[in-house]
Amino acid sequence: MLNLLEQIRAALDTLEPRLDGRIVDVEMPRLFVEAGDVDAMHRVLVAVIGRGVDSYAGTITVRTVKWRGKARLEVTGEAVASDAAGFDEAAIADDLAVLAGAVGTDGPVGWLAVPLAGENSAE
Repeated sequence: MLNLLEQIRAALDTLEPRLDGRIVDVEMPRLFVEAGDVDAMHRVLVAVIGRGVDSYAGTITVRTVKWRGKARLEVTGEAVASDAAGFDEAAIADDLAVLAGAVGTDGPVGWLAVPLAGENSAE
């Protein structure tokens, strides 16, 4: 069981050099996820949030909500900086399988869904 907020903060630490001083707002309740592999979670979060860093100008928002027994993390921004590309899913496919997670895009918004842990999973 992993504290998702701590994992997001660790991913942001890794992405710090790419932020160029931009602000990242994290909006979320305290959630725990069923992701026993910390390294896999880190790589996936860096990929998902990093896509937002590359796709948006200005402030970036990382928002997480409970969604169908999962934690759904969405990355949005003030303005699209470039054509928002999809994910290189092949690069993180093994990590997603370990996490029982999924990634995708809804227009410029990138998202990640991973199973919630314990009491968090109640809808």
